[in-house]
Amino acid sequence: MGRAECLRKARKGLIRVEANVDEEGVLRGVVLSGDFFVYPEDAVIDVEAKLVGLKGEENIKKTLLEHFKKYVEYMPGVSVDDFIDTVICAYRRAMSAP
Repeated sequence: MGRAECLRKARKGLIRVEANVDEEGVLRGVVLSGDFFVYPEDAVIDVEAKLVGLKGEENIKKTLLEHFKKYVEYMPGVSVDDFIDTVICAYRRAMSAP
């Protein structure tokens, strides 16, 4: 287990996710960045904190869906699926990192 990143080009922005996963498959750190827009800005910081400590793709997906559903109208050009795909991509890569 280790650290990895993944990038995704959304309709109107680039999403970059860095993930740190421990030996048990638990997310120990997640950073979402890029040139996308989400309002309020704290929504991204809040979801990063919610993701730490999770294990497994279904838990990650559920948390992202639940968190971002209240911000969908304030995320022009990016979707919840864009975030799900990018976070899970980084998670999978970190799981297989040396």
